[in-house]
Amino acid sequence: MAKRGGFPGGGMPGNMANLMKQAQKMQRQMEAQAKEKALKVAKIIKLDDKLDLFAGKLGLLDRKRLEIGRALATEPKILLLDEVGGGLTESEVGLIINLVKEIKREGVSVIWIEHIIRTMLEGTDRVMLLAYLRSSSCHQENHL
Repeated sequence: MAKRGGFPGGGMPGNMANLMKQAQKMQRQMEAQAKEKALKVAKIIKLDDKLDLFAGKLGLLDRKRLEIGRALATEPKILLLDEVGGGLTESEVGLIINLVKEIKREGVSVIWIEHIIRTMLEGTDRVMLLAYLRSSSCHQENHL
């Protein structure tokens, strides 16, 4: 008798069929969970109204939001941001500061490397200045 599907008798054993059905069910559940997580992150980063656009069609602010969102989708405990304010207008920097505050409210610790003083004053709980290889830690903005 010819073997179809690699199994004697030509069919798929009952246990194999059951395992495959369960695997397919789990795959659908994981896809649904991934979609749910993506929608949650999109809402946090304020891109839930632009989900049908390609990244290349987004402006600079939204591309920066998208990169932050990609990191958030991994559910980090600590998020490292490096110069996310660079190239943004003053009002866009304010939007990024608000986004970082929201991320912190979600329970994520943020380490933010930035040269824009406003972000350090408005978007952080603690500032560490590094100049000429010397650091100075300040816990309140009036210590700067």
